[in-house]
Amino acid sequence: MLDKVTVLFADVVGSTKLYEEHGDANAREALAHCVEVMLAITGRYKGCLKKTIGDEIMVAFDHPINAVMAANALHIGVRNASEDGKFVTGRLRIKIGFHHDDGIESDDDVSGPAARIAQQVINLSKADQILVAKQALDDVSPAVISQSRYFDEVAAEGSNLRLEVLELLWEVSDATQMVGVPTRALQVLEEQNLVLSYRGATLKIGKDNPNLSVGRVASNDLMMPTDLTSRNHAEIEYRNGHFHLTDMSSNGTVVVDGCGQEQALRREGAMLRDNGKICFGGLPSSNPDGLVDFEIN
Repeated sequence: MLDKVTVLFADVVGSTKLYEEHGDANAREALAHCVEVMLAITGRYKGCLKKTIGDEIMVAFDHPINAVMAANALHIGVRNASEDGKFVTGRLRIKIGFHHDDGIESDDDVSGPAARIAQQVINLSKADQILVAKQALDDVSPAVISQSRYFDEVAAEGSNLRLEVLELLWEVSDATQMVGVPTRALQVLEEQNLVLSYRGATLKIGKDNPNLSVGRVASNDLMMPTDLTSRNHAEIEYRNGHFHLTDMSSNGTVVVDGCGQEQALRREGAMLRDNGKICFGGLPSSNPDGLVDFEIN
């Protein structure tokens, strides 16, 4: 059965040269580490890895906005890892292409127009580029892609359609780490706040109060005295218009979104979106006293 799906390909550029210049062992180590970096990033944007093809990854998303944000973060993440000396071969660069269309998903693949055109688009892409067919962005806010630019027009493989291919310009400064978000849109994001509600009390996180700690002891901003909550359980940080939750506990943290979907974290991070509940320590069913309501407004 065909469903709408967004398929993103990300590929390391110049991998053959790495083997020639640095040897097989070093090249394999660098490429494997780069794939790890990319998968960690796509996971934060609810991407589902379908397969790796050498040093290329194929990831599926439910909505193209997730792919837009993940693509931007991928370039920044690989750049930062390169600058931090994480790759034994030196700087690595990637290229990205994605498409949103009909597709048939399995555990390890996506077939259909979404995957076929995404592969066609990444084949057009060069180092440091994000390419996408314009048709894939019909449901994405114009503000998010306002700095996109025309790249090419090609015949869609497997059909008689014409594709207008766009390049999404990703920002490289720390102040504007979002694809094509204009100044006014960034100002709106900076005005957002995350409000936590717990036992009748409220705490607010935002531009003026960007960090909050959660734990069982009184030294935390939010003290939660439950048996399943660690002394220093988690941190929430406001950064670049987003709210990032990092679990540091023994029993983990569970984020429940507004649709009731649960995401379990154990010594890892996630981005908070819209509204829902957070259980600091085990599952909500086993630790109801550890539940906090949250809303971004």
